[in-house]
Amino acid sequence: MTESYEISKTVWIVDDDPISRLLIKKTLERTNLFGSYREFHDGSDFILELTEQENIGFEEPDLILLDINMPQKDGWEVLDFINSKSISFNKSHMVLLSSSINPKDKTRAFSYASIKAYLQKPLSKEDIENLNL
Repeated sequence: MTESYEISKTVWIVDDDPISRLLIKKTLERTNLFGSYREFHDGSDFILELTEQENIGFEEPDLILLDINMPQKDGWEVLDFINSKSISFNKSHMVLLSSSINPKDKTRAFSYASIKAYLQKPLSKEDIENLNL
């Protein structure tokens, strides 16, 4: 007998590159963990959403994947905004994504309390599964 269950985890993807967003989404789909996806095209879009939702309260996603290098507002600026507004994610795993191999980026990432992991692009199914969501 096969067990059936509803895939109910949500993920927000913050990345300026449409190809990266597509590849990330395809990787996430292969895990069979997520049923809902929301995409933000850059850090400014994400900050705008956080600002709007802050006033009315919002349903936190299970996972937020935040790219570091984006035009307008990059991942670091998003994290600084979150800290300045004291926005806390109690349910969400916030993961910083980068194609950078600079160890200083990883060290800097973990200086932010909201960051649960730092993953290099391209993501693998195992990367997501190892987050233990």
